[in-house]
Amino acid sequence: MTSNRSSAMTIGIAATVLWFGFLAVYLGYNLRDVFGLEPDAFGDFLAGWFAPPAFFWLMITVWLQREELAAQREELARSTSVLEAQAKASQVDLLFGIDEFYAQRLSYHLDHILTSSGLYDSDAQRDRTWDLFSRGNRLIIARHLLNMLKQPGEEAEAREALQTTLAEGGLKANNLSHSLATYARLVEDYKRKIAALGEQPEETGFSEFVDIADQLGAMQAEK
Repeated sequence: MTSNRSSAMTIGIAATVLWFGFLAVYLGYNLRDVFGLEPDAFGDFLAGWFAPPAFFWLMITVWLQREELAAQREELARSTSVLEAQAKASQVDLLFGIDEFYAQRLSYHLDHILTSSGLYDSDAQRDRTWDLFSRGNRLIIARHLLNMLKQPGEEAEAREALQTTLAEGGLKANNLSHSLATYARLVEDYKRKIAALGEQPEETGFSEFVDIADQLGAMQAEK
């Protein structure tokens, strides 16, 4: 843009100097005749000589303004792209934060459900599961329970263990019931928050948590 403006100004100045150079040469040969003109004729003479450069500079001004408007549109388009990229990056960061927060809380309640119902084979298995979770595998606990709920042989065992614990009553049953209810509520909260961002659980990789909520809800409805 600066280069175009400089070129236009150079051309305009050169053309103006050349034009008035012609005027100077003309006046050099016709000075007596020019100053001998009647006032109205002298005015027409001046208008005739000054109108072309004025029109020329008007054209240059219009062209420069059009160039500036085009540059502004390009800058606006770039700014819009940058803002959209920043908004998208902010949304990704926000979604990651939401995922991390709910992965922690949902996994905690799933662990409590597994522990209360005796669905870990051993304390060592639980420790290994949490070790993998701490290393970044945020779905390890959810997948452990989901596999049990979907395996034909283990599914019945898992359902029986959960239902037996709930049927026993007492503190353990109350705690398990609370974890089940809290887990279902957290899943719904999570679904609402990511829906507000235009996402779905299957798009974020958290469909396992939602699937477990459906499985546990169906199991409790059968009681």
